[in-house]
Amino acid sequence: MSSSIWTLFLIFCCLVFTTFISYRATLGLIEDNILVLHSQEVIEQVLEVSTNIRAAEGRQRGFLLTRDPEYLDRFEKTLLTTDKHLLKLQKLVSDNPGQLIKIQKLKELFEKRKINMREVVDVYQNKGEEEGRKFLILGGGLAMMREISLLAENIQETEKLLLKARTENSSESRDYALKGLVIGALFTTALVLFAYFLLVNDLRRRQEIEKSEANARDNLEQKVLERTQELEQSNRELQEFAYVASHDLQEPLRKIQVFGDRLKQKAADNLDESSLDYLERMQSAAKRMQKLINDLLQFSRVSNQDTTDNVAPINFNVILQEVLSDLEGSIEHYQGQVCIGNLPTIKADPLQIRQLVQNIISNALKFHRPDALPEISVVWHNQASFSDPERKQNFYEIAVIDNGIGIDPKYVDKIFAPFQRLHGKAEYEGTGIGLAVCRKIIEKHHGYIRVLPSPEGKGTMFVLGFPSI
Repeated sequence: MSSSIWTLFLIFCCLVFTTFISYRATLGLIEDNILVLHSQEVIEQVLEVSTNIRAAEGRQRGFLLTRDPEYLDRFEKTLLTTDKHLLKLQKLVSDNPGQLIKIQKLKELFEKRKINMREVVDVYQNKGEEEGRKFLILGGGLAMMREISLLAENIQETEKLLLKARTENSSESRDYALKGLVIGALFTTALVLFAYFLLVNDLRRRQEIEKSEANARDNLEQKVLERTQELEQSNRELQEFAYVASHDLQEPLRKIQVFGDRLKQKAADNLDESSLDYLERMQSAAKRMQKLINDLLQFSRVSNQDTTDNVAPINFNVILQEVLSDLEGSIEHYQGQVCIGNLPTIKADPLQIRQLVQNIISNALKFHRPDALPEISVVWHNQASFSDPERKQNFYEIAVIDNGIGIDPKYVDKIFAPFQRLHGKAEYEGTGIGLAVCRKIIEKHHGYIRVLPSPEGKGTMFVLGFPSI
């Protein structure tokens, strides 16, 4: 693939180079043609100047012979037209100092001739025909006209030489451009054909690779399907085992508790203090074992339960009120205070969300500071939906904030693992399953749970993210 890319890059560079050469040749041809047209225009303008000067002489003579004012009017208009042509000539040859000097000389001669012709007309009008004829012969007009004609011819000859040279350059540029375009076209065609065969070969090779990958993917999918079926079967067997094991374990535990209670009731007076302590320890261990089994069953149910059928829009405030009602005894025992904000409606399994909130609030009550009564706030952390660019999903964030003992940031990941405890059983009772169940519930709802320090600096803030609806 890398080789193909480099080959295409080289082809592209060759095409750019060929295009550049053709462009330069075409540009040179255009510039040469412009110079040819420029020389032609200079020759035409010089010819116009010569023709107009002769026309002015003819109209002057017409007036002198007929005294018709129309000839005089045409005479003046011809002089003005000649001035315009001379100005245009000066602009055209401004890039050629030699020709510019000649044009300026031509203009000076024309100014003298123009004054001379007007003086002849003035003498004819004011002093009579005889004086006018003498002035016409002696005024030097013929010499001036001869000098103008010679200078105009010289300017034309010089420009014709330039025209010839520029025409030859134009022909060479045209031939060069034509050859460049032909060679460029042939070269481009060859490159395109080469690129075509290269791409066809690369495409054929890629199709073979894709076919091989497709076969490998089909085989992998088949293996994954088989493995998934095996895991599902294993999961079902594990669930059946967990149910049977829990049932078989709970039954002996209940008997231990029942017989322990009976023994305590009937023989308490006959037992010494040490025996009573052993009995209490046995009863306590049986209760812890039963709670652990119940928590394990709950974690197993949450892990394997499909929440799709039970998901519905629920008001978080309603769920929270139900949880607080269930925890009323614990709240009174710990003398806790729970403040509730205006919470959003989410789409979730009501029973699992109740379990989630109950576990977090129970922990907030249990892990309170000895020097302060529990204070818990449940608020909508982000009033607007929070956007997670990685998941391309908007989330509602609900925060449960307490003033308890807090959690060291280095243990944040540890607290969500089953049976992981940060404190001994003597300090705080529990099995270490509660937060693992919370994380499993939140994952089932395609959300997230985060642990942050409390904004007040004491305690913990659990942030629960639910997909917005």
